[in-house]
Amino acid sequence: MRIVQVITQMEGAGPQVQAVAMAEELRAQGLTVKTVFMYQRRGIFNKEPDTWSLLRRRPRGPWDVLKLLAMLWRVLKHEKPHAVFTTGMWSNALVPPLARLAGVRVVVATQTSLPGKLKPLPRLLDKLWGSWGIITHSVANSQTTFSQFAGYPEPYRRRLRLIEPGIKKPLSALTKGEARYRFRFPEEAPLLVHVGRLTAAKNQGALIKALPQLENVHLALVGEGEMRADCVALAHKLQLEDRVHFLGEVAPAELPHVYKAADVCVMPSLWESFGLPPVEAAAAGLPLAISNIQTFREITLLDSGEHAALFFNPQNPADIADTASRLLADETLRTTLTRRGRHLADKYDITRTTQAYVRLVSETSA
Repeated sequence: MRIVQVITQMEGAGPQVQAVAMAEELRAQGLTVKTVFMYQRRGIFNKEPDTWSLLRRRPRGPWDVLKLLAMLWRVLKHEKPHAVFTTGMWSNALVPPLARLAGVRVVVATQTSLPGKLKPLPRLLDKLWGSWGIITHSVANSQTTFSQFAGYPEPYRRRLRLIEPGIKKPLSALTKGEARYRFRFPEEAPLLVHVGRLTAAKNQGALIKALPQLENVHLALVGEGEMRADCVALAHKLQLEDRVHFLGEVAPAELPHVYKAADVCVMPSLWESFGLPPVEAAAAGLPLAISNIQTFREITLLDSGEHAALFFNPQNPADIADTASRLLADETLRTTLTRRGRHLADKYDITRTTQAYVRLVSETSA
C-alpha cells in the first residue's frame, strides 16, 4: 500500500510531529509512505526519509498557490498512492479535490483544530468536500473535537471518525544531570518545561507571569512561533531572563532529553484539539500541571476514573504558580501522577493509531 501524506506547513508542532511519527510506523508495517509539506516554515524534518517541502516559504499570492498545486499534482501522478492523508487547515481545504482528480480513491482528512478556530474559507471548503464525499473520511483527534462537528451536515458527520493520536514512548539514556548539562540548565534548581508553538492559544505569557511567584524555579520553553518576541519581552520586563530558557524547536530525537532534565510539565493552553506534549511528557515520567480545559481532562482520564494530571485555571497566573508549587513540594503527589501518567503511553499508542488509519483505507478500497 502506498500513502502520501500532505501537511500544510513544516514546523515542529504537534500535528507535524504526529504525521512524521505515523510515517515511520507505517513504514515499519511494510507500507510505502511519502510525507509532503506544502511549504516550509522551519526545516526541522528535512532529514526525515521520503519527506520534503514543495515551497521553501509560505505562498504569497495566487501564483504561488497555483505553482504549489501544480507541484503537488506531479507528486500525486508520479506516486499513484492508494490513499492521501491530509493534515492542517489549508491541506484539508485544497488537496482533496486535486487528489480525487489525480485518481486517488481514498482521501482521509485529519482535523487537528476545532472547526470554530478555522478561517472561514478553509472551513467552508472542508465542509463541502466532506459532505460531497470528496473527502472519504474526516478524522477527529479527540472526542472534544468530534463533538464540535455536531452542527455539520449529516453526510459529513456520517464520514467522521474518532482516531486519537499515538506516541512512541520518549526514552532518554541520559541521567538527569547529563540532560541538564546538555541544555545548559542549572544543576539544582527546580525546572518546569513547556512544549508547544509560541502562540496566543498556548498562553505561555500566563506561565511566564506565574514564575515570579515560584522562587528559584526555572522554565524551559520548547518551540517557536509568532509570540516569541512577546514572550522574550515579558521575561525581560519581569527580570526573568536568567530563569526562562528559550530552546526554540527541538528535534524529536532530542525532546526526550529535555523531559529527562525537567521536574514538571506545565501546559497553560486556552484551547486544544488534542495536545501531544502532555501525553509525551507523562509517558516520559513527568508529572503534569495543565489547563482545566475539556480536551486536557479528556486525554488524561484513565480507565480507573483518575486523572494523570493536576489542573489549574489557565487565565490565572497565581493558580498556575500554586499548582506548580504544590507539585514541586510534594514528592508523594509527584510519584502518584508519574505512575498514572505512564499509562498514557499505552492509551495513546502509535501502532494503534496507524492501524486505525489503515483500516479506513482498506474499508474504503474494498
